[in-house]
Formats: sequence, structure tokens, C-alpha cells
Amino acid sequence: MRRRTVAQGTCALPARYRQRTLEHVWPDGNNDLVLVATYHGCGSADHDRHPIANTQLFILDQGENIAPIGVIGELHIGGDGLAEGYFDRLDLTEKAFVPHCFAIGRPMRLYKTGDVGRRLADGSLQLLGRSDQQIKLRGFRIELGDIEAVVCRKDGIVQCAVVIAENAKGDRSLVCYVVPSANSGDISTMEIAAHAKANLPAHMVPSFWVMESELPQTANGKLDRKTLQQRGLPQRDSAPIKTQPKTEMEQRLLAIWQDVLNLGDIGIDDNLYALGADSLAIFRIAARMRDNGLPLEAKHLLRHPSIAALATFAESQDGDLSDPVRLHTPSLRDFRNGARRGLGASL
Repeated sequence: MRRRTVAQGTCALPARYRQRTLEHVWPDGNNDLVLVATYHGCGSADHDRHPIANTQLFILDQGENIAPIGVIGELHIGGDGLAEGYFDRLDLTEKAFVPHCFAIGRPMRLYKTGDVGRRLADGSLQLLGRSDQQIKLRGFRIELGDIEAVVCRKDGIVQCAVVIAENAKGDRSLVCYVVPSANSGDISTMEIAAHAKANLPAHMVPSFWVMESELPQTANGKLDRKTLQQRGLPQRDSAPIKTQPKTEMEQRLLAIWQDVLNLGDIGIDDNLYALGADSLAIFRIAARMRDNGLPLEAKHLLRHPSIAALATFAESQDGDLSDPVRLHTPSLRDFRNGARRGLGASL
């Protein structure tokens, strides 16, 4: 059989195409160098990346020091293959191509890739995504690529893109744009949302889902995330029907959520993060639940981020839920009431 070599750069080759290649080494990396910077075998693990000849790879932390093994930082590239800079774009060149002086050795020029990764104990690199795709929403750091990877695992989806967008009031939410395959039938956003909820933490599930025939691209054929982000939050076709509380526990929790979040229209199936709760609001809700004699903590909110789920969990616990001293774990209430000062004074 005739052998062919496939050279592919910039983006990782999808798994379905790797199986069809006959030459089991392919390059992968930034095209801002002469060609590419790293390679790994199609049959090897995704983290088994090594530099090509005359190229050096460094993982630097926020202080621009070499990160220890296992510590996440930004990938910098140096060596003979480094380009002089961007053509006729001095601003981009000064931002991306930086001089660096390590503690040992002569100063060298490095390229800031924007890729986030870490060096493993065997010397290989594990790339974890793009730094410009890491966002912070309601106190949680989120890698947009992780959400997209889960959504694209569902049958009938060709491509998707997740962006963070905001409305006129400045409220920010995750929006997922989905391109279904031609033979996907009548796949709905509800099906896709259910798939995401089953495979992602609650704070990573997008609040809005939009079906598209294709996603916008830049002039060089890459996904244009900026255009999607500038669309803002999409309009909902109709207001969702809010499920009203049916039990006393759901009533008690609903009252707390409405007061802390300053929202009147909350259903028992609404997701806490979709309602705009950040990490501070979560701890305020947890403190209010303890004040009301409920043996529930912040960790329970994270695991059961809807009133219905949280009420079901609370009611499944043994003992009297109205007994606030049954749990001995310190809460925010203890600190508010000076318990910490009293403890310090007794030592």
C-alpha cells in the first residue's frame, strides 16, 4: 500500500480523521513559527507533545517564571524557528514576541502563544486550551472549550461555539450556538440542554441555546467569536412556565432565594446559576438556610442547584430539619455573631 504523510497545523486533528492517517506522526502547534512547534503520534495520548528540532517550549507562570511540573501556565516558544514578528503589525509583534531572561543562560526572545498547559513528569506537555477562552462568571473560572467538547459529543451536532454575552443591564450569561448535522432530524435545544446538564457542572451549563445553519468566520476562516459575543443575549421565544412550590420545604427555600437574589419570579426548577447567582450569593443563601434551621450548606447548593432538587435532598435527610444545632459545622452565622472572637478569647 502506498504511504502518504499528512501535515496539519494550528489545531488538533479530530480523532475521526486521525484513524484514517497512514503516517503516525503529525505536527501540531502555532503557525506563527516557520511551520509548527510541536508534534505527537496519532496513536499516543493527547498530552504526549514534544518540541520539534531547534525549538524550545516553556510553561511560564503569571510571574513569567518557569512553572514547576504539573503547574498550569502559558506556553511560550523559542528557538531558531521563531519568526521576526507580524508583518506590518508592530503592535501585535510587541505584545506577542517578548524578550525573556532566565536565571541561567543568555536572554532569548519568546513567542506568547496564548495556549494554557502544563509540563508533566515525563517531560511532555499537556495543552489545556486557550487563555482567551477562559472566563470568570459568577465567581467560577470556566473553560469554554470544555463546554463545547461536551456539547459536540451529542449525536447530530456538527459544530458549536460557547460565548459569554451580556444584556443592556450588564447581566452576563453563557450562550451556546449550535450547528446541527443535515441528517439530525428535529433535534431540539431542549435535548441539547438536557445532554449538557447531565454531563457538566451546573455553573457550566449555558443559559441560552441558539440553532444556526453555520457559524460566522473571520477573513482567514477561523471561528469569529467576537461577532457572536457582540450579538448579546438572545431573546427568548416565550416566557418559560414557572413551576410553583408544592411542599413546605420548597416554600421555605423559595422565600430565601427570592430575598437573597432580589427576584420575584423564580420557579422551583430554575437553575441557581442561570438566575445570576455568584459565589457570594451562594454563601448568603447558605447562611440564610442555617438561620432558618435548615441543615443545608453551600456544598449542597452546588450539588443541587434548583429548589426542587435541594428540597428533595433536604427532605431525604434523617432527623428533624427544624433543629439548627444538629450540625456542628461552623457557618457564616457563627462568624457574624462573634463566635470566632469568642473562640479566640478563650484560647
